[in-house]
Amino acid sequence: MTVLHRLSAKGAPFALTCETPMDFADLQPGWYYDAVRWAGGVGLTNGTNAAQGIFSPDQSMTYEQLAAEDSQYDLVLNTTSVGMYPNAGKSVVGAPVLRRCKAAFDAVYNPGETEFLRLATDNGLKTVGGMGMLVCQAVAAHEIWYGASFAQADIERLILDAEAETERVFGAKKG
Repeated sequence: MTVLHRLSAKGAPFALTCETPMDFADLQPGWYYDAVRWAGGVGLTNGTNAAQGIFSPDQSMTYEQLAAEDSQYDLVLNTTSVGMYPNAGKSVVGAPVLRRCKAAFDAVYNPGETEFLRLATDNGLKTVGGMGMLVCQAVAAHEIWYGASFAQADIERLILDAEAETERVFGAKKG
């Protein structure tokens, strides 16, 4: 949410403009507050109690509560290390949650096909593994620190090479 907010402020091609930010009484002014107000205004969130203007950033939801609710989502993200080598074979959510989503992204890059992505594929979702994100972070670092520049074709080749090397070294199937 904060990344999308910052990109929108910079005029990114997919930027969402916000005419009426949403106020949340339980947040303090600052960069996070600005991002949450923006996200509410463009419809990315309405908090946990929109009628009372409550966002509840520290409120947790159990996996059972998540599985029991019936909302539909365009995207589900795994940004944890659950399912990463050497503890592969686990997923942060199961089929009851994934069936309500259209696409899944897993930040885990080893193995390339995590249990989370396997379950997502089995439930008909489009999937993307984390190797591309890892390589793009390295590209950005090289551009910032060393002034390097990379053609898109070179970045795509680096991603494929990294996936192949991960599979070779760890036997981790590409996602």
